[in-house]
Amino acid sequence: MMAISLGLSVPMILFGKAVGGALFVVMSVLVLVAPGREAAFRALASLHKRPLVWVLLALFAVWAVSVAGSIDPMKSAQVWLRMIAFLTLAAAIWARMMCEPALLDRTLTVLVLASVATGVAALIGIFLLPEQIAALGLKLPKYYASAVACLVPLVVWAGFRAGGRMRLLAIAYPALAVGAIAGMSSRSAVAGLAFSALAMGLAWGARNVSRRTALLLMVAAIAAACIVLAFIFVNLPPLPYQPDSEPFIPSALIDKHRQVIWSFTLNLVGQAPLFGHGLDVINEVTGAGQRIVGIGSEYIPSHPHNWILEVLVETGVVGLSLMAIALTFAAYGVLSNLRAGMPGALAALGVFAAFWSASLFNFSIWSAWWQVSFLVLYAIGLAGKQQRSGPGLVGG
Repeated sequence: MMAISLGLSVPMILFGKAVGGALFVVMSVLVLVAPGREAAFRALASLHKRPLVWVLLALFAVWAVSVAGSIDPMKSAQVWLRMIAFLTLAAAIWARMMCEPALLDRTLTVLVLASVATGVAALIGIFLLPEQIAALGLKLPKYYASAVACLVPLVVWAGFRAGGRMRLLAIAYPALAVGAIAGMSSRSAVAGLAFSALAMGLAWGARNVSRRTALLLMVAAIAAACIVLAFIFVNLPPLPYQPDSEPFIPSALIDKHRQVIWSFTLNLVGQAPLFGHGLDVINEVTGAGQRIVGIGSEYIPSHPHNWILEVLVETGVVGLSLMAIALTFAAYGVLSNLRAGMPGALAALGVFAAFWSASLFNFSIWSAWWQVSFLVLYAIGLAGKQQRSGPGLVGG
């Protein structure tokens, strides 16, 4: 049952966040109370030796300051506590799979089968039965496309790891994913899929270089990303927005409304530069709900649609800096696993790249379903330190 709930939790988001959330609740209970938890808890306790854990503790301490100074402290506190719970559960999932290789095997089998099945269902709904689905008052959720972008690297690795017919499903899944993403017209998912493939390709090509060279390449990649983002942010439309003017950055690349949202968000940073306005509250600041002349939507409809700007404006320069350090430690750890020959490391890197690149354009970084999707898939990939342990399928 644990393997089933783990493997289904992200693919079943096609049928709604509530379905994925229910599976996550079942999975959480089983991970914490099912037999065999003692060894996993010992593995979990050993994590205190890792630098990333200490950086995360510092990050949440700083975010606690942002919560205290929030314009809506209760809402920010809920998000803060929820993230601690999610990270703890993700670590517990990783520990269970590290200690129970058969659980990892069964989970990956369920994940591949569920991902392919929901991918086929999505394509049928998009291209073959759209009118029938609309007549029933149903609508395929566009956010599923971003979940698919995160699923691709893990499904491909899992299928090739298992071999046989599972390998054929792994080969077919990227095509299903591209079809679903194209059919849902999700540019953020396209970015996630593209940057995931790019990150995995570069990491695989550089896996045998010296540690010093690998570190330099990582620093160069981060610097290049920062330069591109800085270029975008300094060329956003000035405020107040002039509806007759065309933005410097073509709307075909980044839509006009999103550019105005980002420009408005950057203007708010100076009001609380160190610790921000508080977690998940930026749409409540004065002026955020004002309609943009010529566009018709709010300056911040619900969130800034960019995780860097969201973390910056809501937790300040201090919060964003510590988060950047934590992500650097996490990425370096995955790359070290890849260099050490750990089988799931490349898939984990693909999930990591897909999530953080897609989050530059889509959902709030505090969104519960989005965080859970990433953490579950990432934990599964990080647990893949061994080849398939046996022929078992579903169960556990």
